[in-house]
Amino acid sequence: MKLLKLAGWTICCIAFCSSAWADDLLEDLRQKVAAGAFDAAYAAARQNDERMGDAEFDLLFGIAAIETGRGGEGVLALERSRLAYPRDAQVALHLARGYLILGEATRARAELEALLADAPDDETAAAARILLETARTRESAAAGGARLYAEAGIGVDSNVNGGVGASVVTLPVFGQVVLPTSVTKTGDTFTHLAAGAQGTRTMEPGLAVFGGVDFNTRLHANDYAFDQRGLGGHAGVSLNRGGTLWRATASHHTLWLENDRYRGVTGLAGEWATDLHPGGMLNAFLQYARFEYGASGAGVRDADFYGIGAGYRRMFGGAMRPTLALALTYGDERNDRNRPDFSRELWGISAGFSFMPAPRWNLSATLMHQESGYQANDPLLGVTRDDRYGSLALGATYLADQRLSLRGEIGYIDNQSNIPLYKYDRANGMLKLRYEL
Repeated sequence: MKLLKLAGWTICCIAFCSSAWADDLLEDLRQKVAAGAFDAAYAAARQNDERMGDAEFDLLFGIAAIETGRGGEGVLALERSRLAYPRDAQVALHLARGYLILGEATRARAELEALLADAPDDETAAAARILLETARTRESAAAGGARLYAEAGIGVDSNVNGGVGASVVTLPVFGQVVLPTSVTKTGDTFTHLAAGAQGTRTMEPGLAVFGGVDFNTRLHANDYAFDQRGLGGHAGVSLNRGGTLWRATASHHTLWLENDRYRGVTGLAGEWATDLHPGGMLNAFLQYARFEYGASGAGVRDADFYGIGAGYRRMFGGAMRPTLALALTYGDERNDRNRPDFSRELWGISAGFSFMPAPRWNLSATLMHQESGYQANDPLLGVTRDDRYGSLALGATYLADQRLSLRGEIGYIDNQSNIPLYKYDRANGMLKLRYEL
């Protein structure tokens, strides 16, 4: 594997040949890294962690940590090493690998593009291009997620309004009811447009600030009343202390339905993550969000949301670079407009998997299940609502060139409820083209 070969001669390519290389510990680490004995190199470095802060030691330790899947420790060490080697190709290459382990594809891409712009040797350039494909496919698979992007697409939705599938339902108290067409399922085609920007700035090794803004719109061919526009932004700070990462984020998003403001969501989130050898990350998070509805009559849904969750993500080795992500969440949505029937407790579980079956290609699948238990009887039906929501999403991304990517998505949603008014299913698909800078 090219990346492992590169690690073997990494140290030989460093332009700095100070007397520190004669140090017995550094020489031992150099030999272990050159031989590909990364576990042994990592163990030896950890036994001498008082040497952290020494540029040569940090470089060797960072490479060993990343090669053994310890992204947090490796990234911090290499960010320190970069202060002494600001333009070293091997520092940039391994740092990008570490960012990918941490799930920070945009930072990885920035490193790799800067590395390639410096015209490195052929073998380093080839390894950087392989990693760049991984970073770009992960960016293209995300909503937003790129440094600067614009995208356009077309799609079809079998249930634009989230309506009930049957026109006749049996309800508590009322019995059999014929529903108006406005609340029954209707399908349509649509056009999708989006643009946005993301950025991260490293303030010092282990400390970074980040932010971004995204805009999207969805225009239907016939059901204009369900046309959507969304505008959102976020900003935050991340702190890496070796194998432990902390992240705090503030965000706001506004959704317009047709031409009216429908909902605004203001949120705060905190995340903790730690390396879980080999190559995995374990995380936990807390979040708060304020839902404020601006549409006429919808203000009764205003609520505060409190959430907690945990997850696991692992990027495996190999040519196809498979990645697994698991998450478990719990939430409490509390209505504050005297409508406890809109308050609910919910929990969910999700699993996602992606891989690169061929150069420039990425395939992904995400499965989710969520259950919602509402806190009071519906005032008209006299029954407490209980929902079970499931979804499956499949995606394929193809990198056409350095800037352009094509992505296809299909998905299916099924919401079961003890109140037939809230039972629905939905199938959708979209093909979109993205240009990234």
